[in-house]
Amino acid sequence: MLKKDAKVKFLEHQLEEREREMSMQGAEKTFINEGDERIYRLEQRVRDLEALVKGLTEEMLDLKTVTMKIDHAFEVRVKAAEKPRHQVLVEEVPGEKEEPAPVPAPEKKVSMPVEEDERDLDLIMQTDGTLKRERRHGSDYIIAPTRYQAPPSLIGRRKGEKSSSSGRKSGEIIFAEEEDDSITK
Repeated sequence: MLKKDAKVKFLEHQLEEREREMSMQGAEKTFINEGDERIYRLEQRVRDLEALVKGLTEEMLDLKTVTMKIDHAFEVRVKAAEKPRHQVLVEEVPGEKEEPAPVPAPEKKVSMPVEEDERDLDLIMQTDGTLKRERRHGSDYIIAPTRYQAPPSLIGRRKGEKSSSSGRKSGEIIFAEEEDDSITK
């Protein structure tokens, strides 16, 4: 029985090979002379180029359609901009014109420099590096430490170790006085 199955498989394999050879012969054309083969290859190439030209023509027509739509939209915008807008004309009836009541001119106040106000102003460093007098309240100040302090997350502390800054008061303010009066004037 094994011999029978092997024989059947061998015959099936040979049949498949013969069919494959026959299909290959149908696909390959045999040419009598070299000129016929050249003509056949050129005809194939012409067919490929015709298909390519047809595809490119369709693409060009699509681009033309898109271009025409864009042009039409542009023309509509131009026409809309050129149209005169409806303007409401208000016609006054000639007759009595009431003169408006005279408005008293506001009295000009003479500003005198007040020394007390300058005491409330502090010199504040501006972003461009200049000092400018501004009124500040106690809560408006940003207090920076005098030395660099790394954030606690960057400091390599050990477990259970207390931080060294815990003894420092957070409400301390450092006041600095400027000796040079030329900056303030």
